[in-house]
Amino acid sequence: MGFFFTTFYQPIANVLFWVMDVFNNYNLAFGILLLVIIVKLVVLPLSVKNTKFQIRMKAITDDLKKIRDTIKDKKEQAEKTLALYKKAGINPFTPFLLLIIQIPIFIGVFFVVRDLGQGDFSYTDTLYSSIVHQPIDLQFLFLNLADKGGLFIALLVGITQYILMHFSQKHLGTTVSKAQKIVFTVIFPIVAGLISFFFVAAVGVYWLFINLVSILQECIVLHTIRQKENRTQDDIPVSPPDNV
Repeated sequence: MGFFFTTFYQPIANVLFWVMDVFNNYNLAFGILLLVIIVKLVVLPLSVKNTKFQIRMKAITDDLKKIRDTIKDKKEQAEKTLALYKKAGINPFTPFLLLIIQIPIFIGVFFVVRDLGQGDFSYTDTLYSSIVHQPIDLQFLFLNLADKGGLFIALLVGITQYILMHFSQKHLGTTVSKAQKIVFTVIFPIVAGLISFFFVAAVGVYWLFINLVSILQECIVLHTIRQKENRTQDDIPVSPPDNV
């Protein structure tokens, strides 16, 4: 067994069957939804930091532009930029750390769900001895999760991916170029839709659930951060006017 199998694939598969066993519900769509929620809770602290990062980046956009425009020496430019990040309480590595952690988890869930949908999942080699499993129900609404995704699931995934990307751009104020914006709000949704169309429906359902949970999470996190910032500002005492 390889490193990826023992570190990501096998643990993710066992968590999936464990939650289905806890709720005594062996519908694959139900298990996928619970697994997505668990993964999102695991990376929640980093997701909150990433949201704060994007909000603070918006606040210092003009200062960053001023540094790039007025300082031509690359070394001095980097030093001034890092100093500005430090002053604003920004860790520029937070988005990369979140991405590094999520990518192998995403791939692991992707292959587990795909194998279950295609009937290629090895119960003997993958599940721990303590995990009890029953026959998996592959029915979700009118879909058989073992069948190819098709147009319906592909459209749902593409639309929710667009909403998630558009929400991030609009409400978090991420500073990106026009080309990057096209990648986030056009290319990503199309790619997600195509993958959901050509792979088994189980993969599309996973992608749909992760988009929906991500949108909900972003709304809650953003609302909580802004409420906290508003309370902090309200707590700042206002100095009385000077006597004339």
